[in-house]
Amino acid sequence: MRKLISAFVIGLTVVTMTVGVFGQDPGGIDSLAFGNPDGSAIEVFIDDEISVPIWLKCDENIAFVHFCLATENNFISDRFGAIPNGILEQWTLDSPQPVDGWPEDGLTSQSLVGIADFSLPETNYINTNGEWVEIGAFIVRSANNPDLMGQTSQLYPGEDPVEGITMMFDELWSPIVPGIVSSPLEFLVNSPPGITSPIDETTIPINNPFDIAFPVIAVDDDDDEITLQIDFPYDNYEFTEVESYPGYTHFEFSWTPPDSCSEIVDINITAVDVNNLDDEINTYLDVQPIVVTVSSDTTLPGYPASVDINMTINGENSNIGSFNFSFIWDPNALTFQSVFFGPDFADWEYMNFTVDPDGPGTLRLLGMANHDVGENPPLTQGEYFVGTIYFTTLGDPELQGIVAPLDMPVNDLANNVLSDSSGYLVFHPLVHQGDVTFIDFGDVLVGDINLNLLPFETGDAVTFIDHLVDPVEFPFNITQRFASDCNQDGVPETIADLIFLFNVINGDSPNAGGGSDVVAGMRFDRRESAVSVQAQAECPVGGALITINHAGVIIDRINTVDGMEIRYKDDGSILTALVYSSEFGGVNGSDLLSFDIIEGNPENITIDYFDISDSDGNLLSK
Repeated sequence: MRKLISAFVIGLTVVTMTVGVFGQDPGGIDSLAFGNPDGSAIEVFIDDEISVPIWLKCDENIAFVHFCLATENNFISDRFGAIPNGILEQWTLDSPQPVDGWPEDGLTSQSLVGIADFSLPETNYINTNGEWVEIGAFIVRSANNPDLMGQTSQLYPGEDPVEGITMMFDELWSPIVPGIVSSPLEFLVNSPPGITSPIDETTIPINNPFDIAFPVIAVDDDDDEITLQIDFPYDNYEFTEVESYPGYTHFEFSWTPPDSCSEIVDINITAVDVNNLDDEINTYLDVQPIVVTVSSDTTLPGYPASVDINMTINGENSNIGSFNFSFIWDPNALTFQSVFFGPDFADWEYMNFTVDPDGPGTLRLLGMANHDVGENPPLTQGEYFVGTIYFTTLGDPELQGIVAPLDMPVNDLANNVLSDSSGYLVFHPLVHQGDVTFIDFGDVLVGDINLNLLPFETGDAVTFIDHLVDPVEFPFNITQRFASDCNQDGVPETIADLIFLFNVINGDSPNAGGGSDVVAGMRFDRRESAVSVQAQAECPVGGALITINHAGVIIDRINTVDGMEIRYKDDGSILTALVYSSEFGGVNGSDLLSFDIIEGNPENITIDYFDISDSDGNLLSK
């Protein structure tokens, strides 16, 4: 794993280098090559990223290196440091910032500093046994200047103002100045072609079995003829020429993934010009099925149940114009009540359901977009809520512990199918079936409102607060409803249950459960520009749930009294406010709720509903 070398280690090494004696290895074998060991040229293009290999040949254990390369500013526009290779990857490394004007004007030096890991049982020294070994590379970018074509730029030994020249230390910390071979950079006269579409390493999500098509475009600055080559693992694709002329070619790739295909498919595309220069890219098609998911629900015998139907369309190539879903369940466990279709289908031309089409305990849902009107087009990429199926259940104790599955059978192309906007492409989506589980009354954990099997915790309070403030957005299933009767007074989902829950979370053991004979009420204090709401009770108030109708009146700055917390939802006409103390305590005679009136008559503001709890978690009588 590559690490950054510490400033301390660098400084210590520099001091050692300064006071040490420079010298060649007596054997004369320690050598370094920037480029090719034989000094031959590296062929490069303008405006291109270039890797300059670092080769090392030594016959002893090397513990520290400082490699420094200088390149000509007229030819090199950017320098990106160095990357290690082989054993050097396990050293502690640093690439200092390039230094302009070193070792002379017109050159810039860049360095790689590294030290072996002495914490290992056996230090990972570098010893090539007298053979050339590539241990890294400097990365640079050539300038975007056509005048450089055909020219040669030399690579030079560099010098850093802090680390100095290229230097190595052996295991005894003896300094070594290696012999250095530097290759020239030879800028080719001709430029390679470039693939401009698609972008390299692009992943395109698609759904089977829809067609996918995209352009493949390559250009050549030298106006050379371009040939496109494609490597694709399937045979049923088309690669069609759209337009080609010197310096430009445009093809279209098209393919229909098979129904069973669910994988990431690699397309390798190569553009080659007449000089045999090329550009190569990879594009990935992430082929996935369209998924229809039916949720699961839990209920108690005799209580309602419901399941949601959702559709996931991941592909950029999909469009869904109709669906035909069928369901089968045990009619002795579940009785169909109604269907609610989601808002995404409100404007579809046809939405309908048929009860018992294949006998008791069956249901068919049908939908078709209006293909002639643009206001409700077929569904494309996205997440869609199809709808909710509502059931009633029998109050039979024998159902406790039973799981009633909702099967979506796939017999032929008439059951559980989707079609495209034309209606000709009909196929089965991937279906995740749902079920309804009947729980035992004794399995309900009072206080486990978030259903994680850990009752009376902070997460339960958060879930409870969300539900009290906005029960439409955060509904309770039947299990959560029973679990919410925290104070065990037989009345679930009240502010008193929330206060009791807070008290238990805080480690208190409040006296609650039997209710309270204390009568409580709410009093308005309306003024021209503000309204306050007080709780009237003969005991401290631990919390209140208040629904206020302010239709035609604009309000703002909704607050509560010090010592209390507030959560609320205001839709512009109905304010639902939850005021509570999350600690054991309460207030008496204070304004539980207050808000400013921005516009409208305060006399039009009314209290539609309220519940009040004492500080023990008892629901006070109204």
